[in-house]
Amino acid sequence: MVRFYIQPDSDIPASNQLFNQIRFAIASRQFPPGHRLPSTRQLAMETGLHRNTISKVYRQLEDHGLV
Repeated sequence: MVRFYIQPDSDIPASNQLFNQIRFAIASRQFPPGHRLPSTRQLAMETGLHRNTISKVYRQLEDHGLV
């Protein structure tokens, strides 16, 4: 299972951190084609981010053609 970690004291916004980590996981085939991403609820519990933030990241991934 892929784990995502958000550094709250980073200058990089949490949503950007998550976007970049998921993008890397997709590119490195940790999420192969056809594999479902974790639910927003699951990622919110794992990262401590709000579900709306997770949804925003998922929309960005879709806008970039990654999902």
